[in-house]
Amino acid sequence: MQFGDRCLDSVEVFPYLREPVIENSTLAADTFCQHSRNRSATPIYSAGRLFGLRLRFQQPPTKEEAWNLTLKASYRFLKKDNFRTEGRLVPHTYCDFYFFASLAGEEGSLGQGYFHSPRFPAHYPAHIKCAYKFIGRPDTHVELLFEELQLPPVVSGGCQLDALTIFDAESAHMSAVIDVLCSPCPTRRLVSSGPDLLLEFNASSNRTAKGFRGKYKFVPNEPGMPMSAPPVVLEAASVAVKQGKPHPQQLQQSLGVEANSLPTDAELWKPGRSFGQQGV
Repeated sequence: MQFGDRCLDSVEVFPYLREPVIENSTLAADTFCQHSRNRSATPIYSAGRLFGLRLRFQQPPTKEEAWNLTLKASYRFLKKDNFRTEGRLVPHTYCDFYFFASLAGEEGSLGQGYFHSPRFPAHYPAHIKCAYKFIGRPDTHVELLFEELQLPPVVSGGCQLDALTIFDAESAHMSAVIDVLCSPCPTRRLVSSGPDLLLEFNASSNRTAKGFRGKYKFVPNEPGMPMSAPPVVLEAASVAVKQGKPHPQQLQQSLGVEANSLPTDAELWKPGRSFGQQGV
């Protein structure tokens, strides 16, 4: 992007539109100009099917030869189903879900799928609290694999306002905390000791981020395994330090699931159609 000096000319971004109209009073989610940070490697996602841009000029050019704006970008439409949380939304809630293992005697897997933060891959709303409850059979336990985790940066040590808390039980109590996550850790895997697990997402700050995407799976207890074994926390990132960064497909195969078909940010930013076309 190239605009006039002193950031008088700018582009306003509207990824959370509910109607295909941008009023003068509509607040932009972000504004970019010549002095903004480089956006060439960071895609911007909409929260739904609508996405808007608005160009602002301090002094609009009166002649075509005086038009010094250079704006070049690409866009791509993504299937909403790729970002669907595959649980049962609790009635009258915004982001509380139940995930149940299949009943005894049913064919196929015990149950697996994806869960996401609200609006993922767009930024989640500020000041929300979500609960993801995984309810298994007595002879199963729960495995979680976080493929993406992006929360606002932590200023000092420890998790502060926005964090994920994982409990080794259906209900939340401090004695059952497996771990608290707030720093980028896209290859983290957690295993419950029993059939149930609770994940609470607290977003208390005014800042938001892309959020998280995870894979859950109900797996049978191994022969001889007690009904309640100690929970397991595995950090693939620690393996990456010694052996190089593992490929996401290898991590998914360790859970016995198919590779995720969702494109990465780098793949989404490949050259596509220009924003100069209609329908943006």
